[in-house]
Amino acid sequence: MTNSRRQSNEEIESRLSQLEQALTTRPKIHATKSANQSVTQNTWIKLTFDGTEPAHTNQPGMLNTSLSRITPDKAGMWAFHAGTFGIGFDNRATIALVKNGLVIDAAHMRVGHSGGVSGDMGMQTHWEVEMNGTTDYMEVWVFHFSSGAVSYVGGVDTFFTGTYIGAM
Repeated sequence: MTNSRRQSNEEIESRLSQLEQALTTRPKIHATKSANQSVTQNTWIKLTFDGTEPAHTNQPGMLNTSLSRITPDKAGMWAFHAGTFGIGFDNRATIALVKNGLVIDAAHMRVGHSGGVSGDMGMQTHWEVEMNGTTDYMEVWVFHFSSGAVSYVGGVDTFFTGTYIGAM
């Protein structure tokens, strides 16, 4: 009984080591935004991303900074997560994940009961989607109904991540 238990523990430790290795080598990217971005009302605008977070990125080449999009280089299922923090809202706003030009997920937020209260607001959205590993790309777009321009904050408050989940 002791030998089989020891063998089982060794098998478990080996499997855990394999899983840990798989998780650390799985393609992932964490795009960042260094500066605030002003967005006018009633207009869909793509958020810009100009860098990556090294501690959470092992595939920095997937971020095209001139187009502010992530193009995964491995086919399969990917999890995308985007978030932003805006200043100066007085009405509702939307953040959307856009694959190849089509909205695949959106989150809607509202400030105040009737749009009469001005404030700051954070928004996030998350979606798992199949990507072909060559031409499929993902972007983050925002829209708001506030009475004037809203500033989306750069730094840690605005991010865009992609993580490979597995083959289809």
